[in-house]
Amino acid sequence: MMSSQTWLPFFIFLILSNISSTFVTAQRYFCLGGNYTSNGTYNNNLNTIFSSLSSNMSYQGFHNASLGQIPDRVNVIALCRGDTQPDQCRSCIQDATHELVKLCPNQRQAILWQEFCTLRYSNNSSIFGDLADFTAPFLLNMYNATSPQQFNEGLRTLLDQLRAQAASGGSLMKVAAGNQTGPDFQTIYGLLQCSPDISQDNCSRCLISAAQRIPGCCADSIGARILQPSCTLRYETYPFYNLTRIREALATPFGSRPGIGPAPLPSGSSPPAARKHRLRLILLTGFGAVLIVITSIIILVMVIKRRKNIKNAYNHKNMEIFLKNHEEGHLGWEKLFEIAVGIARGLEYLHRGCNMRILHLDIKPHNILLDKNFHPKIADFGLAKLCPDTASIMSMTRARGTVGYIAPEVFCRNFGEVSHKSDVYSYGMMVLEIVGERRHIDTELGDSTNETYFPHWVYKHIEVNADEEDRDGVIEEDKKRKLTIVGLWCIQTDPKDRPSMRRVVEMLEGKLESLQIPPKPYLCSSTRLEVDVSTYESSI
Repeated sequence: MMSSQTWLPFFIFLILSNISSTFVTAQRYFCLGGNYTSNGTYNNNLNTIFSSLSSNMSYQGFHNASLGQIPDRVNVIALCRGDTQPDQCRSCIQDATHELVKLCPNQRQAILWQEFCTLRYSNNSSIFGDLADFTAPFLLNMYNATSPQQFNEGLRTLLDQLRAQAASGGSLMKVAAGNQTGPDFQTIYGLLQCSPDISQDNCSRCLISAAQRIPGCCADSIGARILQPSCTLRYETYPFYNLTRIREALATPFGSRPGIGPAPLPSGSSPPAARKHRLRLILLTGFGAVLIVITSIIILVMVIKRRKNIKNAYNHKNMEIFLKNHEEGHLGWEKLFEIAVGIARGLEYLHRGCNMRILHLDIKPHNILLDKNFHPKIADFGLAKLCPDTASIMSMTRARGTVGYIAPEVFCRNFGEVSHKSDVYSYGMMVLEIVGERRHIDTELGDSTNETYFPHWVYKHIEVNADEEDRDGVIEEDKKRKLTIVGLWCIQTDPKDRPSMRRVVEMLEGKLESLQIPPKPYLCSSTRLEVDVSTYESSI
């Protein structure tokens, strides 16, 4: 029989892989502008203050400091998550200091959110005690609640309770964690935290602002992390925080730094203290490992059950299934049109809903999940990139995406610069695939669909106004033609000729008579395109 020490890593690995794999991750740093010269005064001040920052962290996991004179004065705020152990906190801050200067070289202002800590520095002293007013990233669990209305009600109740508790914290720590019973035997766990140097009112305002972002970014999701410069908000359907550590830190006076780990029993200890110490040693040795294994098994069963419920809710269906397999069901043009508009709205939010644009860079039918009501949700952000809202283009070291949906400028810079218009192109190709059902249509052009550039066939089809009934046998020509025209506009070779996603939504919701047929798309066949992409990737 395997020992508890052998089983333990296996169960922990399974649990972490089940939990973490469901999250949509995003870039979690901002370079906020202002330049300094290498080996200059500001650079020296920054290096000096960073060198001792981790060792100066309080037991509550907070430290702010300033060094130098204006205009080369460096102001730093370092904050660890409220349930982080001191050693883990110091390690996180130390890693953050090294990483942030690499991510934002020669920048006078920057911020980085790590898993267990936040680091921010600026040449502006107003970062101390003031509420930062810019919106930061979020991390989203891709699965939705099976009973969204009841889940959101429970979440709202929990966040209101925790916000009041966190805001009322003192100048050492403003954090609160707790749970609330949700629907379908779920428990919702939450942790809210503010930078302790801001006031109670500002803390409350910051957490309210974070909660107000949930409907826009994370509606009905069973987990999310809202990251802001002065506060953070996180909720899950599993216990992710150490409540004992939070209570311990809140009860420890400023300046106290208790020892870490099981210390030797002092001589002359009283019998109750000795018994307490022996119990602690037992829990930290073999018996404690057995308890951890048992707990891990229970959590694993809960995770599997939750994932089964999620599968039942989504049935793992995506747009690609409906395009490939007729047995999955027939979607009428009314429903297809609603799905296309829903996807467009989702992309519009990614591009314009936050201060930082989120470029998905892999829009395709497989990455569009459909719930039981056929409401679309954009998934798989593995290739996503963040781009400042003020920047119109971004740099990339290699092509990314799926052949057939990649914008021309992504694999060859001669076509233009990579930007949010690259997502527009992928959306357009997907819409045309929805309209034409490429895999099931005989083009009657003398060549197979694999040898004919698909958008060219669509363009010729709309030019001659070929009447074609949809798979339900009902002609809804207006919606079909509107989707076709919008799709052709989206795949224009020059990114400047493509509409923004906001304009796409307006075109889809507007009148058909106001839409003009765009110029014929210029590109070679899909086979040639695939060769070009492969050649480009092998050359970098």
